[in-house]
Amino acid sequence: MPQGSDTSSQESKPWYATWFDTQFYKLLYAHRDGQEALQLVDWLERDLNITPPAHVLDLGCGRGRHSVALAQRGFTVTGLDLSSQSLKDARLKAEQVQVSSSVTFLQGDMREALPTTFDGIFNLFTSFGYFVDPMDDRRVLDAVVQMMATDGWFLMDTLNPTWVVANLQESEEQSIPGYNVHIKRSLHVDRVVKEMHFEKHTTRTAVEGEDGVLEDLPEEYHAREEVRLHPQSWFEKHFGEVGLSIEVMAGHYDGQPFDSQMSSRMIFFCRKR
Repeated sequence: MPQGSDTSSQESKPWYATWFDTQFYKLLYAHRDGQEALQLVDWLERDLNITPPAHVLDLGCGRGRHSVALAQRGFTVTGLDLSSQSLKDARLKAEQVQVSSSVTFLQGDMREALPTTFDGIFNLFTSFGYFVDPMDDRRVLDAVVQMMATDGWFLMDTLNPTWVVANLQESEEQSIPGYNVHIKRSLHVDRVVKEMHFEKHTTRTAVEGEDGVLEDLPEEYHAREEVRLHPQSWFEKHFGEVGLSIEVMAGHYDGQPFDSQMSSRMIFFCRKR
């Protein structure tokens, strides 16, 4: 086993319970920003008459890039995530752009409803489909409906399985501060799996990251992501069963109509029935 690989205690946990707390996750995805959220807000305001002020939930908020972008546009935001490190980064990001008074970050499991209701709920950038048991994905939808106001809405953004299968990039090499990253993607039944192997390309013991100098990182590290590829029909069935009606389906963050073959995303805008 390479130095720095997951410990036995990490391996006993699902990948999403540990990966997002690592420095390697932050190094690999440091380039991401909140532009998708801003495009979505533009679309909601322009075509669907969804405007601030409104209290919205960013479900699976990660490091807060979408939560912060929404707060900057005038929404009151609650961000919920499982990762303590991601939430720490999110709070810092909110402080840096001076929106801390408009956004609250909470640690929790998206399968469990919060004891409050929201005007709208976002689930963005494929933060769905992580659980081993597919019925846990259904439990997320049950929790969403419990947290929606009577006239509330839900916006779900996830992968289009048809596009993923047709356009899967099986291997990729990336260079990030201090490391070369060898990436392999594969399909396993109803899941897309991304394996990442990090190899240090410098003799220096420290690596420069967005948090400053990172000390004592290992020579090698291995990580894995898995996402269940639910088809459109799965969402239509389960949205209907929990009491959600799909009003609009888009294939891009700017609201372009969904094309089953050409759209990389499935973006559902739903209302509570």
